[in-house]
Amino acid sequence: MSDVLTDYLALYNRYPVDIILSKAQRKSRHIELTNWAKQDYQAMPNIDEIITFMRTNDTLSYEQPFFIKVIVPCVLKDIGNGKIESLRFLFECNGIDYYKGTTTDYVNLLCVGTNYKYDNTLEFADMVLLHEPDNQVVLNYKYMALLRSLDYFLHEVPSAVLCNKETVPHMLKKLNEFAIVSEKIGKYDGRLIQKWGDIFTAWEQFLGNEESYSNFEDYLIKHKIVYY
Repeated sequence: MSDVLTDYLALYNRYPVDIILSKAQRKSRHIELTNWAKQDYQAMPNIDEIITFMRTNDTLSYEQPFFIKVIVPCVLKDIGNGKIESLRFLFECNGIDYYKGTTTDYVNLLCVGTNYKYDNTLEFADMVLLHEPDNQVVLNYKYMALLRSLDYFLHEVPSAVLCNKETVPHMLKKLNEFAIVSEKIGKYDGRLIQKWGDIFTAWEQFLGNEESYSNFEDYLIKHKIVYY
């Protein structure tokens, strides 16, 4: 077993997650975990070693420090070598329904671990889907990521769409991706996609012609564009 994993196991054996720790013990664990995260280890485990370790020690706590220290370097190395196994594992850690109340997005930790050199988790989803186009876990992840993104840009309608005119083609491209992914996982909603497409297009046409209308809602009403 790699030293980095041996030390992590020893740390949590000293501070088991299934007992109530005193304030002093919690402070000591935090200090030891911080020192472990800063420790420079000569050899780091590959994804097979990591998965075996996590499955063998399934009662340990695997939180951000572990992912940043152990898994992110493994994933980045594999990406550099054109491999996706460790990247796929991050999506599997989220699970197919990670967005239903789970506070940690393990794929986003990959962005955090690179100081946002990579700043878009959809890029990682597409890396996996390039090799495994029917991977349901990754498809569901991409579906939810696109849904949240599109909803964010549209959540102030009819007051406004939160993008400029030059960005609209990119948003329509995102919407097309959303349509394709949603169809693949059986969640296609043609009415919603049509409505959102009409709103983005209307916003693009409204910008630069604002003087002809009281506001964007006025434009939508006069052009009989459904926005509710």
